[in-house]
Amino acid sequence: MLRQNAQLPNLRLEELSLVIANVHAQKVKTHMRPLFEVVKIIDMEPFQAGDGDAFRFRLEVVRDLNGELYKGKVFRLETYRLQPTFPQTQGILPEWKNDALIFVADDMFDSDALCGPSVRDVIEKFQRAVDSVFGQA
Repeated sequence: MLRQNAQLPNLRLEELSLVIANVHAQKVKTHMRPLFEVVKIIDMEPFQAGDGDAFRFRLEVVRDLNGELYKGKVFRLETYRLQPTFPQTQGILPEWKNDALIFVADDMFDSDALCGPSVRDVIEKFQRAVDSVFGQA
């Protein structure tokens, strides 16, 4: 628990409680699953790559709270046509529909490869990955 320290007997009560709280926090920290904090969100300008809709990507850069590792998570903005199934009138679906834009996780980009010691490093790796997949966009 507390390591032997010649300074401990000389600590005031407030300082001693902080030392004890810090030891407990470190103990809890080692038993927790890794936690990540979103530190930056980057939206890439939409671009065409072949026929069809434009590609629209979002990069979320997260930081590991236990260290200084940054990871990138890529999302793609997709259009989905939503139609409610209720309420129905005599088994007939409602007439109205809704086109919704929804961010979905994009498995094309490996989040383990989008790691680095800084936010800039992750962003540069993402840009290189996009260029690799789509050519110069």
